[in-house]
Amino acid sequence: MIEKPQILTLNLKKEVYQKLSEKYSVYEGSIGKIIDTKNTKYDHKYCLLNRDFPPNLHEFDIVIIDFSNKEITEYIEEDNIRSKNKSANNIYLLCEYPQTILDTRALASHVLFEEIKSLMKKDAAIIVFQSEDEKIEYQFAEENGQHPRKKGVQTCTLYEFAHHIIPLSANKFGEKTTIIPSDGISLIF
Repeated sequence: MIEKPQILTLNLKKEVYQKLSEKYSVYEGSIGKIIDTKNTKYDHKYCLLNRDFPPNLHEFDIVIIDFSNKEITEYIEEDNIRSKNKSANNIYLLCEYPQTILDTRALASHVLFEEIKSLMKKDAAIIVFQSEDEKIEYQFAEENGQHPRKKGVQTCTLYEFAHHIIPLSANKFGEKTTIIPSDGISLIF
């Protein structure tokens, strides 16, 4: 196995990840999944941000993000309960009826921005398999049984991590790919 370049994949399809990992050092991460909560009338679910970034993300040479992978996963309550909590707050993402699908990818993209900034300081590459940009509103709530205490709202977009690097104005459709260099990092859209 080739140790360099170190490759981080986020939401890459399993077969592509497996092919890459045969030859390269690859970390299979996630920028979040689309969760089917199956909420019904008067129902709600508490959810955690289901992303997986390695603690040493700043050391990777290549990051591959696949927004075209819109795999939907079922809500599993055990995956959305904190096993350890160092703080006194118990804040979750709230998904309540009529919302039945929670897409955590845009909020994870917002979190990813700080890591991308550190990658920009070195000779790294970011490859993005694009889909339509989405603006998603997240509601935060403190767990309180059947009556969640709402704590605020935040709106993020799928490409939040890139908005500060290159200006993205609107969804575009076509078949041509453009490589845009920016301070030693290449973004492929």
